[in-house]
Amino acid sequence: MTKLRITILAISATMMCACGDNETKEIEQVAQNYLEAMGNYRIEEAVPFASSYTRENTLPALSSLVAIADTAYINSNRPAVITIHGNKKLSDSTARVYYHKSTPIKEMDDSINVLRENGHWLVDVRINPIPLPKKEDLQPQQPQFKADSVLMNGRYVALKDIKAVPLKK
Repeated sequence: MTKLRITILAISATMMCACGDNETKEIEQVAQNYLEAMGNYRIEEAVPFASSYTRENTLPALSSLVAIADTAYINSNRPAVITIHGNKKLSDSTARVYYHKSTPIKEMDDSINVLRENGHWLVDVRINPIPLPKKEDLQPQQPQFKADSVLMNGRYVALKDIKAVPLKK
């Protein structure tokens, strides 16, 4: 009976390790696919690997930036090569993936969040855009004009303090 218990425990432990390996591979593969797409400015290819928040908020904002970016710079910064260095599971539904990114312009080590959403691991990138004021909320500024002074080199100087310089003929 003891041998049977030991055998069952060994099989259970082996199955748990195998599941952990598959999960680790899935987490790292999702991050790899997302980072390669984004690193090479192919935002549409990153969508299937992005969380709902990232798809609805972050990717549209980044897409707008790429649309106005210098195309020559983008082309000179490709291809991006991503090397995953591992991951750390933070909870049952979140993990952090560590990677190295190499492009013709620079190299960097960084990490990215991955979370479980609807049973799948997806990259979660959250940016906090700075809210811009609405045009109607802006108060027009009145110019600071003084009748007895003149603006010189970014500051107002009293007319009485300006020394006349004769013109050369």
